Formats: sequence, structure tokens, C-alpha cells
Amino acid sequence: MKVFSFFIASVFMTCAFAHESCYVDSTSTPPFMVSDASGMGSKTYENFRSQDNYRNKKNIIPRRSIVKIRKGSEGFASHPNAYVPVEVVSTPDTYQLDEKLMKSRYRYSSGDAVRRKKVTRGVKGFLYSKSLKKADDYTYVVKENSSLLVDNGLYLNKKVLALKPQRSINGKYEILKCCKVFSFFNITENAESNCTTKYNFAPIFSDNSVGKTVALNLGECSSVGDLVPFKNKDINSILGVLKSGFKNDKNFSLANLELWDQKDLLKIPLDYNSYDGHGYKGPFGSYHYNTDDKGSSDVFAKPTTTCVFMKVLEEHQKTCKSDGCQVQFGNIWHPKSLGVHSTHGSGNCIDIRPLKKSSSKLTVHASSRNYDREKTKKMVDLFKKAGATKIIFDDYKLGTRGVSRSSDNSHRNHLHVCFDEKNKKVQQTCKNGIK
Repeated sequence: MKVFSFFIASVFMTCAFAHESCYVDSTSTPPFMVSDASGMGSKTYENFRSQDNYRNKKNIIPRRSIVKIRKGSEGFASHPNAYVPVEVVSTPDTYQLDEKLMKSRYRYSSGDAVRRKKVTRGVKGFLYSKSLKKADDYTYVVKENSSLLVDNGLYLNKKVLALKPQRSINGKYEILKCCKVFSFFNITENAESNCTTKYNFAPIFSDNSVGKTVALNLGECSSVGDLVPFKNKDINSILGVLKSGFKNDKNFSLANLELWDQKDLLKIPLDYNSYDGHGYKGPFGSYHYNTDDKGSSDVFAKPTTTCVFMKVLEEHQKTCKSDGCQVQFGNIWHPKSLGVHSTHGSGNCIDIRPLKKSSSKLTVHASSRNYDREKTKKMVDLFKKAGATKIIFDDYKLGTRGVSRSSDNSHRNHLHVCFDEKNKKVQQTCKNGIK
């Protein structure tokens, strides 16, 4: 019997041949879906319900988590009012954001976040259908040294920063289906279990160029966990801030990004270990003065505004190197509910102190001895070059166009500078830098 079995195995190994056959196709089934939140206000999470009973709110799941719908339940995702069975693939690191929001001045309810734990990878349960978004509504920043890049041959001359899912003309997801075909004598076997579905993604490189579409084998959940989703409309801003952040601080990472999705606000990165009783160190040698609260909630801005301000700080540090060159910035965003600083409700405008002749954390005004008009004028020129849509400063002798004055002389000790996220020049500066 043993001899016979060995003989059959030997014949099979000798006579059976396998090759991989691939063909292009499309599917309405997404590679995965991304969690949002429905009816949760400004909260950074959605309720994640028990797989045993969808009425039971068991955990919380952060916005922009990646989930897979359980096989056979895909139709529930498009239903306007259903609970969809899902498995958690990955969650973004929101610890820093949540911690700071709980210390902010404005009302932010985080009770559920304290009482119930955040989901972990592999957990199964239910999500409300309106809290599930299509994979191609997002572009995915790839974590450093991801195996996903290595396994799919994406370590090229140019560094891949992000991946975007591709849809075909018929609106379906582009896929490449590859199957192992076994031939034994004249019998060919092509079982579905031997097939792998690869989804097409377009790589976005570090120089902002978009590469040719590549078919990615997402494989196990661990590889998908190397992807961090961001809304398509924000991706240029996110990539711009990331690139500036890595230049500014070698310890900077995706986890340092405090993106408040529901408000569409992105915080200027601060060094939270540098608090001196009044403020914090900011990017490229800058300083945030008189922070509103322990969460520094006043330095949130629109993502494109944050991106352009980072570019301005980076360029200013290169060109202004003497004493008094430090850019000191104050309020950026205030919610209207606070009833203060109404001109900062958009998240597009930043208060910046005039530059000085010698280094100091003290404020100066247009007639102070330590005020440096020439340095300030050059900084204003940089703002304009970056696409500033409004500049207010009450220095009557500044002598530069494009700067208006306040009606009540309230801007003697700071400049009010706006970078409107909808302005094309502002968007170009975020994407390509100051030209």
C-alpha cells in the first residue's frame, strides 16, 4: 500500500503541471470599505456593535478605519438603514488627537471613548450602513517600509507615498484575476480556491507624479493595515504636510497628524514636550504663543492652510537666519460657539507677530524699538508669494502693496494672514512649494 501511494505521488509530480493564468476584469465588490460616523456630531469615532447583537454598542471605532464586509453581506452596505457585518482590518492612530480634544475649551463629549475600548484588528461586529464609505472615496498613505511595497515590487527610483484605487469606465473596480491552473495528463483543473484577486491602484510618488496603474495583491489583513486612508479632497494637503513634517523633524510620523475629520481641520504640528508656561515650539523654528488651552485647540486649520503655512515656515527659515527671525503665531481657529474671535471661524487665517531686531518671546508693535520693519516686509512678501488671500497689519510705514489696515487700529501687534483653501495659488503652493 505504501509503495502504491509513493508510485502515484511520483507520477503526479512528474506528469502534473501548474501555470498561472491572469485576466483583466472588473467587480462591484470593493477591496474594503472605510468607516465614517453617522449622527455622531464632532466625535472622532462611531459605535461598533457586537457581532452577537447589533443593538449592543460594544466598542468604538475611529473614523477612517479600514474594514472588510463579511462575504455574502455586501448588499447591506448600500442599504440606507442597515447594520452591516464587518471585520476590522486596521484603525488609524488617533491617541494624540483624542487626548488633546479632551483638554480643549469647546464642548467635546468623549465619555463613550473612555467607557468603551477602541476596536482592534480582527474584531468582528456590526457597523451602521451610513457610516461605511467606498474605498475609492479615499487615497491611502503608505506607512514607511511597508511590506505591501516590497511584495508588489513598488520600491522604485521614486518613493511611493500613497495609493489610489482605480475604477473602470463602467464604474466598477479594476481587478486582475490570477489563477493557478493544474494540468494532469489531459485533465485541466482551475478551481476558484486557486485564484487571487488583485485590485488596481495608482501610485502617487514623492514628487507628486502619478505612476502607471499597478495590480496589488492585498493578501492578508496585515498588509492592508499599512494603508492609512484620507479623503481624496484632502490628500494633496496631507502629503504636503507629511513631506514638510519629515524635513522638520526626523521623529515626525503619521501618528503626529491630528486630523479632525468631522470639522475638516488639521492641526499645525507642535512639540508638546516644549511647553514653557505660555506656548510650544512649532515647525521650522517657529513658536505658538498664548495657547488657548492644554489641547492647543486654537491651532487647527483647514488642511490646505496648514500645508501652505508649513511651506512658508520652511522657506522663511532658509532665508531669515539672524536674531528676531522666529515666526511666532497665535490663534488660527475658534469655533463660533465660543463667541470670541469671529474672524477665525473659517480655519483659513493665522495671527502672526511682527518680526524683531533681537530674539524675544515678548510681543512688539509697529512703533516698538525692537520691531524690525525690513524683516517683516520680507515676511509679508513671502506670504504673498505663497498665495495669501488677505493680510491685515497696522503699520502705516510698511510700504508694500496687498496689505490692508484695520478700522480700529487693532492689528498693531500682529498680522492677520489668510490662505483660503479654495484659492488656486494656495493649492498650488501646497502641492509644489513656494515658486
